Amino acid sequence: MSKELWIAAYEQLVEEYIEQGLTEAQAESLAEEHASDRLRDNLAERGDYLRDIAKGN
Repeated sequence: MSKELWIAAYEQLVEEYIEQGLTEAQAESLAEEHASDRLRDNLAERGDYLRDIAKGN
């Protein structure tokens, strides 16, 4: 996994967790645990999107 993509997923999760009311420290800890899962989900969605485009052409 690309380090930059993992960092983007991590930062996205931190923001979401803070919006849900967690402290920054709690959000960072939880995001660290779940960033790889988020990255896989994001890449899978992107792959599905590209496959749909390819099928349409």
